[in-house]
Amino acid sequence: MSYWKPDATKAKEYNETFRKFLNTEHDIDRSSMSFISTVNKHLEHAARTTLKKRSDQIIKEYITEATWQLIQERDKARQHGNFNLERDLNNRVKRAAKNDKRKWRLSQLENLKDVRTN
Repeated sequence: MSYWKPDATKAKEYNETFRKFLNTEHDIDRSSMSFISTVNKHLEHAARTTLKKRSDQIIKEYITEATWQLIQERDKARQHGNFNLERDLNNRVKRAAKNDKRKWRLSQLENLKDVRTN
């Protein structure tokens, strides 16, 4: 299961949900495999309860939620035979996807820069 990248509020909510688990699990041996399994279970729970699910149909990780909505609108226009709307939406999808990819590449470069400076 994958999730949309959260905004600052949702990220904080996710972190708080997981932090509650860390604060309550004091008696578990943190070096055991059962602890790792428990952590995974709680991370998944925190994600399910706070983050928005992302469709498994989205292959490119840089596609944003807004672009995905445009893609779905375009597909509906195609199904209904509204070819003028489909053409317009297709152009908007292309521009949005290109912009998403550019932003994603910049964030990847910034992450690489952060890793190299640390």
